[in-house]
Amino acid sequence: METRRCKLVDNDADFQACVDIRLKVFVEEQAVPEDMELDEFETVSKHFLVTLNGKGITTGRLRPYGSFVKFERIATLLEERGKGTGRVLMECMMDYAERHYPNHLPMMHAQISALGFYEKLGWMPVGDEFDEAGITHLVMIHVPESEARIQNLLIWKGTDADPEIVEALKQRRP
Repeated sequence: METRRCKLVDNDADFQACVDIRLKVFVEEQAVPEDMELDEFETVSKHFLVTLNGKGITTGRLRPYGSFVKFERIATLLEERGKGTGRVLMECMMDYAERHYPNHLPMMHAQISALGFYEKLGWMPVGDEFDEAGITHLVMIHVPESEARIQNLLIWKGTDADPEIVEALKQRRP
């Protein structure tokens, strides 16, 4: 039986598996320059790896970013796409974010080609399209389900939020 497991990366071998997946997906497939893919946030981010029978197949990272917790570098090997692995990763990362950053609003810069996937998981696009590394993206946010969590978001106290994000949050409040 095929078993997909998600874990928080805590050793060099798993981190290297994450890097290898990202290089294959972003650098080889999508022609993102390697110096843009590997950046200064590697050591401050929490990296996640989904394995299938012990082999790394999907990765992502998150980090606090002002009043946000930013989901980044979400990548699945080509042969594993469409098999539910991305959902396993995103649910694992959301669980971690909710426990460790409960007052930060989840956000990401999502590639346009993946919008439908993220929308199925409850993410909503905000604002206009923009270019990042030669690929069209949109900002997406994940609004907490509970009114108490929405009220306690740091975004209401900070000044780092785009007005469109604040407005989208206000419209989604119960």
